[in-house]
Amino acid sequence: MTHRSARNTVAQSIARVSLAAVLGAGSLALVGTLSAQDVVAKVAQPPWIAPDWAARKANPLPADEKSLAAGKALFMSTCVPCHGPQGNGDGAAAPFLEKKPGVLSDSKMWLQSDGAIFWKIGEGSTPMPSFKEAITEEQRWQIVNFVRTLAKKPAGGVPVFATAASPTASSAPSTAPAGTDDKYVSRAEYDKLKQELESIKALVQRSGVEAARPVDAIDKDLGEVKKMAKDAFPGSTKMTIVGFGTAGYSSRRGENGSFNGAFNPLMLWKVNDRLLFEGEMELELDGAETSTALEVAQMSYLLNDYITLGAGKFLNPMNFFVERQHMNWVNKLPDRPLAVYDGLLPETILGMQAHGAAPVGSTKVEYSFFFGNAPQLNTTDPAAFGTFSYDNFDNTHDHVVLGGHGGWLPIPELEIGYGFMTGTVGPSDMRANMLMQSADINYVRDSQKLGGLIALRGQWVWSHVDKLTYDPTGALGFGPVTFSNNRNGGYAQASYRPTHSSLKWLQNVEPVLRYDMLNQKNTPVGFDEDRWTLGLNYWLTSTSVVKGAYQFDHKNGTGESADAFMFQFVTGF
Repeated sequence: MTHRSARNTVAQSIARVSLAAVLGAGSLALVGTLSAQDVVAKVAQPPWIAPDWAARKANPLPADEKSLAAGKALFMSTCVPCHGPQGNGDGAAAPFLEKKPGVLSDSKMWLQSDGAIFWKIGEGSTPMPSFKEAITEEQRWQIVNFVRTLAKKPAGGVPVFATAASPTASSAPSTAPAGTDDKYVSRAEYDKLKQELESIKALVQRSGVEAARPVDAIDKDLGEVKKMAKDAFPGSTKMTIVGFGTAGYSSRRGENGSFNGAFNPLMLWKVNDRLLFEGEMELELDGAETSTALEVAQMSYLLNDYITLGAGKFLNPMNFFVERQHMNWVNKLPDRPLAVYDGLLPETILGMQAHGAAPVGSTKVEYSFFFGNAPQLNTTDPAAFGTFSYDNFDNTHDHVVLGGHGGWLPIPELEIGYGFMTGTVGPSDMRANMLMQSADINYVRDSQKLGGLIALRGQWVWSHVDKLTYDPTGALGFGPVTFSNNRNGGYAQASYRPTHSSLKWLQNVEPVLRYDMLNQKNTPVGFDEDRWTLGLNYWLTSTSVVKGAYQFDHKNGTGESADAFMFQFVTGF
């Protein structure tokens, strides 16, 4: 057996041994809960293993007092909600996740190298998000160093490959023969793991008989299984709230300057391991009142690792900005770009969807397909005929749209996507076909050469409605008018954060430049618009930021240009 195939077999054995330890013999004896097939299915789930190039990456930071203190602070603010303060996988959000968070206090953590842990923090794996953009490369290494303090070292000693990359690694002699890499596993270790795996297989085979026997004694591992069963009953589940809050000020030429505030709570409810509910509300000051809107209300069912089904009101999957970046602590400027927000594409869909992701060789693809209520075509308003009203909750005119989005990640830092939505719109006597399209690109990288985190984003959208004659009799006072409503627009944005600067305060500074435009002069709106926005952000935490920006606005046709100054403070929680 080659060293590489031995490592792969050992890695799979480790994952299976870990799963068996979680299930426990008592779990197998629970009547009617887990059949032998269920256990085999769970054991066969592929482990989350970092690629070789990532696992071999050396830890550049010594685990000194400064690094550990910084890592602990980041861990408490970023990781504790899921993994818990001691890394036991018992954070406040853990009961609501479709997969249990990893137990970082387990001595099996020492079977992973620093580079592997660093890679997992950056990449994420559902439900764990990617932190590649939220925190810097140095901060991720600091978390790695702190995480190392949570798990006790194995009684048999720390495997050489787990610490060999770290500058503070023990100088214990390696048992690896010359010419092998730092992931060598000794024959004795391999034989031991193989023996444990064989024991698990035998236990699984016996489970079909044991499951039929009365349960006289249940060990501590059975407590978790009982809790899962209890959570399936109505009234025994819990809800958690996350979201973001915003306060700001804007002053646009020709308008009164004003302060503003908003609160967007996102409620998550885990019915069981496969059935989830999410709801988002937006509470915003509007004139002398507080406006309330239900932004999201979706029930999701996890069919398998690659497909999730959803129904209700959800963020438009074909609109990359809305689905991924509309949250104020993710959006890098105080306002949102033209065309993609409050413009040519709907923000939400009321309907059903299927979405997921899957590896394709060394790359990754993401997908979503949906259908739902079609937008309502405006045919009677002289100032807006030919445009859409997207909040068509009662499905006026009884039309349905179909759409989807696909994303390809050739490398982890880059995603290229395309989305579409098509259907029939309009009343029975003025029906027309519509087509909306979107192309997007997103590149984020923590660059040593450039000394910091760069983020490049762009999206372009097209909206088309077939040729129609509006107010054909002239009874509404503005017709007859015949035209095809073709509009387009988008944005390009660049930001840079000098996270590798020797000046601590400078690491939190982030300049941003965005150009956006909307072409609609040949519609009832009557003007095109383009804007340059210069912004400067200061990050207080990984989810709290102060933003300031100045916007140079230009409109042609019947529009009037209106430059603006904007300020915003936002925190995610």
